[in-house]
Parts: sequence; C-alpha cells; structure tokens
Amino acid sequence: MYLCEYLPRLGQVTIYIHTTDAVNKITGLRFENNTLYLQNSRTHALVFPPSAVLPEDVEIRSIIHDGLQLVVRVSVPAPAPHPDTSAFMTLASHTQRWSVRDLLAKTPALETHVNDFRFVCASCDAPVLSSADYKFGDMPLEFWHELMEFWHCHKPHQPHPEKAGRTYDGTLLPRAGFVYIGASYLLLAAAPTHCPACAAPLGEPDPNSGATKLRKWNLALAYADRRETYAPHLFVYHAVLDKINSAGLRKFAVAPQGSADGLCVWISAVGLSVCLDGARHADALKALYRPGAVAAEDDVLEVPLEVWDSFQQHLAETNARLPEASRQVEMAEGGKKATFRVAYLFSQ
Repeated sequence: MYLCEYLPRLGQVTIYIHTTDAVNKITGLRFENNTLYLQNSRTHALVFPPSAVLPEDVEIRSIIHDGLQLVVRVSVPAPAPHPDTSAFMTLASHTQRWSVRDLLAKTPALETHVNDFRFVCASCDAPVLSSADYKFGDMPLEFWHELMEFWHCHKPHQPHPEKAGRTYDGTLLPRAGFVYIGASYLLLAAAPTHCPACAAPLGEPDPNSGATKLRKWNLALAYADRRETYAPHLFVYHAVLDKINSAGLRKFAVAPQGSADGLCVWISAVGLSVCLDGARHADALKALYRPGAVAAEDDVLEVPLEVWDSFQQHLAETNARLPEASRQVEMAEGGKKATFRVAYLFSQ
C-alpha cells in the first residue's frame, strides 16, 4: 500500500509506503522510468503520479522510516509557472467530465463536423438529448447565477444611473436548441424532469427562469459503443473548486440539504498529482475532514442526498486506500486539537 504525492510548486514527490515487513528489512531502492522499485522479500513497483517526471540523476531529499512506514522525498523539475494565474485557477470548470472540451475529445465526429453522442436516462437508457438536435456550450462557473446576482446587487457606483440599463435580470434562459453545460447539470429551455420511459428523476425546473436543470448523475453519456456515468460526488469537487477560485475559501461545511449535521472540510492543497496504489490522478484536491454540526459562521455547501451519500462513500474509500499512518492528522481548531481524516477529491 502506497501513496505518491507530487507537489509541483515545491518540485518534490513524496512517497508514503506501508510495508508488511519492518523497514529495516528493505534491501534496496532504485528509480527507473518514473517508477520507484522497492526490494524486500519481493520487488514492489511504485508508479509516480502524472506530470511528475524524474530526471536522470534522482536527488533523494530525505528518507524517514518509522515501524512499518517509509517516507521518501525526491526532487523533480518544477513546471514553468503560468504567466497569468495561480496554479489552482487553471483548474477551470471546462476541465470537468462532459464539458464541451471533454465531449469533443472523446466522441466521434461525423462528416457534418458534428460530434455524435447522446445523453440517456441512467436508469433505463431511454434517450434524453442528442447532439443532432442541440448545440452545447460551457457555463463559466457552477455558481454563475449567484455570482452575477451578487455583482448586480453590489457593483460599483455608476455616475449616470438614469442612463445605465440593467441587461441582466437574475435569470438565464437558454434559447431553443441550446444547452449550457455546468459542472453537475445540463441547463436547457425545457425538458421533462422525469424519464418518460421509467419515470426516474432527471432534474428539476429553475423557479426563476423556467429553464430545466438535468442533473448529470441522473444521465449517462452514450457514444460509439461506450456508456459513461457521472458519480454524484463529483459535484462536490467542482463546487468546492469554484468557491476556491471565486472567493478564495478553503474551509467548508458540507451537509445534506436541510440537515444541521455534516462534515467540516479543509482543502489543504489543490492541483495535486497523486498515485494511490497504482491509480493515477491529476488535478486532485487534498481534503481533511471530520464530522460535526454546521456552525452559523461556516460557509455551507448543501448538497442533494444522493450527492451526500456518494461523497461520504468516496471519502471513506479513498481514506481506506491510504497507508495507515497517512489516514489522519491532528490540527488546532478553536484553541484545541481536533482529529481530521485525510482523503482526495478527483475531477473524474
């Protein structure tokens, strides 16, 4: 069991290794082709995260061992800094599953230069939307509506308000034949909120504009001979990322809608590349979490029940895959120590 974590701003990869033998029984370490080979009673291949490229001459910064855990830190070349934004700002919403960029990259293009794909009911595969009938565009942020409403309520003073027309009325209604793609929904002018074939829920109407939001976790993407689904917990990843990008927030209370109890979540690192026992993930968020009541001062992310259940399951499963010594940390909170579990949120 191992965890590799690439910290690009530090130019460092940290490898946490849990072994079944005592660390002093390890007889060798070697690096080759972005892989660390550990030798004890047998050879273990520990694959490095994506984006982390080992140089020919590997510099080991430190080796720390304690009981059954070995921690190895090595230097890797840091990527060139982005000229305009912080690293986490480059993780825009258009990188999520089923964005326009994602759809163009994976679905087949017809001779008419239209990509061929369909959104179907996740429960029964009945057709819901077809690329032959709609044009698709990305929403800039998951909470675009809220940001626009805040701007128009609190925008700077205009010297001639009698001449300044307000062009945004707090609603967004896509024109007929057009679909806006958010991180967790598809927004279109009108569509059934339940599957006509099996009556499974697909989404809900927007009470202000009358547009329909189809939730991605109620749909499946069908193209060529493939079928993809959307895990509900991905909603939390993109909602948290948008809050970080728009307001700089790192601490949240995540709770099911209408509940006073939830999880206190700290995002301790963004834009990470990690490898968990051979499974490689880019653009990960490192989350520290603990259960607790939602406080009045908390920034609360309320989520539907199916998202809440999926999110809790994802945290528990990811935490269980970490080396035992890396599964929790102690942090000062409110003048006393609190124990937080560790997990990672992934974009796919």
